[in-house]
Amino acid sequence: MIRITLCSLTLGLAALAGCTGDKGGDSSPAPDSPPEGDADTDADADTDADTDADTDTEPLPFEALAGVEGSATVFAGSYTGVEERYLDAEGVDLCRIRYTVSFVAQRDDCEGCVWAADLQFSDVELLTESDGGCGVLGYPDPAALEGAGIAYGFQTEFQGHTSVMLADEGSGWNAESIGAWDESAGTFTYDWRFGYIEL
Repeated sequence: MIRITLCSLTLGLAALAGCTGDKGGDSSPAPDSPPEGDADTDADADTDADTDADTDTEPLPFEALAGVEGSATVFAGSYTGVEERYLDAEGVDLCRIRYTVSFVAQRDDCEGCVWAADLQFSDVELLTESDGGCGVLGYPDPAALEGAGIAYGFQTEFQGHTSVMLADEGSGWNAESIGAWDESAGTFTYDWRFGYIEL
């Protein structure tokens, strides 16, 4: 900014010289400097932004996969296994409940099944819960699974295709999941996916 100073015409030459100042010096105005405290404020703002970036978490997806995975040892007239019911949001367990699955009685009404049995749950344990996930899964109180039951059956070939696990939850047998059973070792594994639930 150029500073212009008006001097009275009645002043003498000496006064005029005093008004214009020393021509030998640098008459350029000093650069404006920020008000004291601005630099600190900027630094604080940067720190706040960094802190926000560090503490922000990724939002949950709009839906999560519900299901039950299990393994058991199964022979004629016996079934001893463990299941975990889960609600998975792209690798994040919102709910995971583990329990023992035990033999109750053999079933003979599962057409085409190599074996079939009524089963009962016990020793229920909540492994993980986040954001009310077990309530979304349908188990706000996981202990409610204690003493509940289901029936499972196994077919080595279902409708000309792969081996499957069948389940009867009280309304008849339905093929629910691909399953694998080793007859000699008795090992049985499956991952029954119920489908996606909106969060």
